[in-house]
Amino acid sequence: MRKFIFIPAFLFLIQFFSQAQTISIEEARQRSLGEEVTIAGVITNGDELGFIRYIQDETAGLGIYDPNGVGREADRGDSILITGTLGEFRGLLQITEGADYQIISSDNELPEPQVVTPNQMQENLESSLIRIEGARFADAGGVFSTNSTFNFTANGETSRIYVRSDHPLSGVDIPLIDVTLIGIVSEFEGQYQLLLRGEEDIIPEADFFINGFPVQSNITQTGFTVNWTTNEPGNTVVEYGTDPSLGSVEELQGDRTTHTINLEGLEPATFYYVKAVSSNGSATSESPVYIYTTQSRSSGDIKVYFNHSVDDSFSNGSSPETTSGSDLNRALMDLIDNAKTSIDFAGYNNNRTEITRALNEAYNRGVRVRYIYDNSPQNSALLDGIDFPILNDAGAPDDGLMHNKFIVVDAEDEGDCYVYTGSTNFTDQNIGRDFNNSLIIQDQALARAYTMEFEEMWGGSGENPGIFAAKFGSSKEDNTPHLFKIGEIDMELYFSPSDNTSNAIENAVRTADEQLMLALLTFTHNPLGTAVVDEYYDGTDVRVILNNNSDQGSEYEYMQRNGVNVIVESTTDQLHHKYAIIDPASSDPTVVTGSHNWSRSAEERNDENTLIIYDEDISNIFQQEFEKRWAESTTGLPHVEQIPGLEITVGPNPAISFVDIQLDGKLTGDLKLQVFDLSGRMLQEVDELMEGINRVHFNDGNRHQTVFLLFSTDQYTTYRKVSIF
Repeated sequence: MRKFIFIPAFLFLIQFFSQAQTISIEEARQRSLGEEVTIAGVITNGDELGFIRYIQDETAGLGIYDPNGVGREADRGDSILITGTLGEFRGLLQITEGADYQIISSDNELPEPQVVTPNQMQENLESSLIRIEGARFADAGGVFSTNSTFNFTANGETSRIYVRSDHPLSGVDIPLIDVTLIGIVSEFEGQYQLLLRGEEDIIPEADFFINGFPVQSNITQTGFTVNWTTNEPGNTVVEYGTDPSLGSVEELQGDRTTHTINLEGLEPATFYYVKAVSSNGSATSESPVYIYTTQSRSSGDIKVYFNHSVDDSFSNGSSPETTSGSDLNRALMDLIDNAKTSIDFAGYNNNRTEITRALNEAYNRGVRVRYIYDNSPQNSALLDGIDFPILNDAGAPDDGLMHNKFIVVDAEDEGDCYVYTGSTNFTDQNIGRDFNNSLIIQDQALARAYTMEFEEMWGGSGENPGIFAAKFGSSKEDNTPHLFKIGEIDMELYFSPSDNTSNAIENAVRTADEQLMLALLTFTHNPLGTAVVDEYYDGTDVRVILNNNSDQGSEYEYMQRNGVNVIVESTTDQLHHKYAIIDPASSDPTVVTGSHNWSRSAEERNDENTLIIYDEDISNIFQQEFEKRWAESTTGLPHVEQIPGLEITVGPNPAISFVDIQLDGKLTGDLKLQVFDLSGRMLQEVDELMEGINRVHFNDGNRHQTVFLLFSTDQYTTYRKVSIF
């Protein structure tokens, strides 16, 4: 236990720094901004709150923002004396950076938190430790996510906690019961909020309770399993139904701490609302009501589309539906042209009158067409001649974007319903030139989930939008199923910003054991950057291709500084992907894709959709795309199958210690050879090759692996793959 005796410590500090007049923190808080003060006290937090530190004595507390000093060196329980200038940040009084300080001792006992109610979190308690009893979170049963606030109620009063980036609470289940909260009072733009330092600051007040939220598994067309745990043995009851009023009950006899109930006799592709209830005889604990789905009777067929070539030498026998923008466009048009009853279209932007014309034709032949778009970018194809109803997100909170790119066709036709989604905007540039991916999935459960999200933005289920009921951005709720069985493939679906999407992406990233490959337009979300770097340090082979490396807050330098193999896409067209590939050749291959950029805006403000797909073939198809982009970006030159006027033959393959490279044709300039391993690390280099036969010996350390031989001129690159024994 940390020991701290206030009076002797202060006396020592005053004697040690006799040149400065030490005042109490309460007195320092009365001084003017810009004035220099000297105070002493104990630090009440560590790195879990970032670089800021809070100091407290017997009278009050104060913030210290000194990233290069106290913020790097001081930890919870350190007693310090500090001289610095008073400043203010977004309403929070603090000593600003560049302060003079001395850490006197460590492992001291922290000040006793003052017991208060939420409304008593005011200026006099700012930066002090407090204790709030009988608190209940509004999002009980959810998950704490970073850069987010979470409201709680206690004593009939409401306040909030704030969870910053890289916080220990990230991904932790929000308690279902009343708890005691211990934390530091902070202020942000006039609002007081509580800063918890970790799970230890959340103390359950009940003797018996459900831990976390019920987990769905074993999804079939006629049922699924619900699992949860309690802190002590209790009974097992599930209440469920097709609407939030529930109505049906399934009970399992006997007391236990691990609870498993199989719900059977359900309807395919149907959403069920489920509540877990357990009792130990003297107390009862209930979960919130969650929504789950059964498997559909649809085919589950998944087609993957790219608009640029892939490297099929990595294929396991799988291949994308197309690598042509024109073919992707044709698939999109066929989807619209073949619709029989309904089209729900959510598109960030659209400059293709061909799409608008096809939607008009569908509407005029009796198909219900509903269209949502973002009000900020150019949507030139929606300016004139629109017959079908449309809605934009004007007035959305937090100035977020309606950034989705999805279409739902004939959602109520189990054999002919489709979801179109991916990274591709409905523009000439995105379809024809920029690097993008799209998927078309034939599954009714998934189609109904996308329809539910669409109608939340649309403001109802009618043909015309319910303008006053429409919800965008942070107004939306986490109200759709997340787990699906699509054919034989497990899949997860998340909509932003309501569903903690970045937390789901982070969880997927942290499952990587062997390989992690990212192809991203932009990467600015700190928790995901931390997860990627952590994977690198855990020994995962990490490769990252970014289109933008200079966006404000980019993770590029952070990853590069920590040794991650990250490169910037070098062609003239935009790499617009937002995908991750995790362990494609393992027993748990995973792909993350959709419209969600790896940014704070996508997580907190924008309307987005994300799929996490657990399938070897889908992962392999995305890997083929990634390897082609990686090869092109390694040199910054366009990749071709064959350098014009030159035929390259490599043998033997497999090789033992050398290969002979035969060059037939006319060299019009220098031809350079670089040898890369599969992670993109250059192993050796040959400056010049001559016409005819060139023998290249491999370095001893480069044996027993597969390598790329990358041939480069001043205009082109091409490569050959060789196995070395």
